[in-house]
Amino acid sequence: MIKTEEHKKIAIQCFNAIWKILDKTNPTKEEELEAIRLAHTSTWHWYQCGQPVNFQRGEWICSRVYVHFNHLEESLYHAKLCYELTIEHNLTDFDLSYGYECLARVYKKMNDTENFQKYLQLLKESLTQIKEEEDRKLVESDMSSIF
Repeated sequence: MIKTEEHKKIAIQCFNAIWKILDKTNPTKEEELEAIRLAHTSTWHWYQCGQPVNFQRGEWICSRVYVHFNHLEESLYHAKLCYELTIEHNLTDFDLSYGYECLARVYKKMNDTENFQKYLQLLKESLTQIKEEEDRKLVESDMSSIF
């Protein structure tokens, strides 16, 4: 049986490994599949040991990976799960912002202007409630990468 600390360690390692792939200019099909597998593995391990905020962030990374590789239906599915967890557990700060960010990002790629504008506006409004300036800058940077 895997211990809580091991689940957490694996979840974090998988999450961090994803960015090496997403940051590549031209990832291969194998790297795309690896990123998808890493996102789901990270999320699964968080569901074994984490709290709702970890589940929300897991769904966020799944959505982010799928949208990056233009799997828009899968991205939207996970973005909606992320948002539902955000609302259900009253998540605030940058987690609230990222609940909006993932929906804005996928709706932008889907050319759904109405929903994109709705979640982009909510995202912009949510920036004021982020406590730490560094966290707000991170969200703003991710927000600017939507365009």
